[in-house]
Amino acid sequence: MFNRLIPRCVSLKCVSSTNYVRTFAGHNKWSKIKRKKGVKDNARAARWGKASKAIENASRACGGDKTHLSLQAAISAAKNVQLPKEKINDALERGIKSKNLEESSSYETMRYDGMIQTSSGKVATVITALTDNRNRTAANVRAIFRKNGGELLPTGANDWIFENLSVINVPRTSEWGESEDEILIERALQGGAIDIASDGDNDFMVKCDLSDLKDVLQSLNRDNTFSGVSFELSAFFVRDREMLISLDDESSNFFGNVLDKFDEDEDIENIFHNAS
Repeated sequence: MFNRLIPRCVSLKCVSSTNYVRTFAGHNKWSKIKRKKGVKDNARAARWGKASKAIENASRACGGDKTHLSLQAAISAAKNVQLPKEKINDALERGIKSKNLEESSSYETMRYDGMIQTSSGKVATVITALTDNRNRTAANVRAIFRKNGGELLPTGANDWIFENLSVINVPRTSEWGESEDEILIERALQGGAIDIASDGDNDFMVKCDLSDLKDVLQSLNRDNTFSGVSFELSAFFVRDREMLISLDDESSNFFGNVLDKFDEDEDIENIFHNAS
């Protein structure tokens, strides 16, 4: 489990694994649940559609200003699902056009908390969605919970399990050594990072409050030392490793099928949970 503040030191012993369990978009390096979803054309099209919608909505809100963090985050997420550059640009232009025409955005971000009963115990979930019809999305989410022995809870009900933070992903390259690790840790802390995690040979993940995200990004990007940095404005982390629920094979298969059903909904963007 992370300490709330990492000591200012240069040893990688100060960096531990994170309580971050998330599914969707196929780019999470830390999820303990292995999705058995194949790379199907319809699944890819659904992810591209969600990514395009997010870019268009963010572009509309900021007038296509690529320095705006919400638009940068949407583009970063789109690249993670391999949305083609031309489709990214098309979504950007649609957002700018609707902004210029003074069209108000019909999309809003929604959050749904719930519990899903498995044979290994109850799994807590937080689902985020971008929707133009909150009644439709709420009804769909509620139906998936109900049909799979779960329960839709009041928004915020799972805050005792999850904390909401921004997350920055910094890919480690084959040329990296201990000095690059030390520089990254020091710069992240200088920018206001709360926690830093590494799987060892894989990417670094930096957690911070949303209010500090811009400062942390600027600190990391100083002198263009690190490339390929991506980030999300909002992610949910399990507060304590003791709150993780270990699933046996039967429960894992069942829970994976439930996640697939959520994933198939065109409005749902992210699914966070405490299963391991």
